[in-house]
Amino acid sequence: MIESLHTLERAMADLLDVPLDDLAGYSESLLDFGLDSVQIMLLVGLLEEQGVELSFVELAAQVDLPTWWALIENKKRAQG
Repeated sequence: MIESLHTLERAMADLLDVPLDDLAGYSESLLDFGLDSVQIMLLVGLLEEQGVELSFVELAAQVDLPTWWALIENKKRAQG
């Protein structure tokens, strides 16, 4: 379950097949780790399973963990 920036980092480390330590605290573009559209869609699916409706377009607009976490938090608040 993605409920904090740390768990988002963990989920993305799994999707990108990189060590968690490489992503912990990383705030630059995930393209540096080979992020592609399939992995973004997998994240969209993970979030949908948790009731967080974010689109591919919303996530693809800026591909860094702090921005994504802010989007997730805002969406959770808006969805109540």
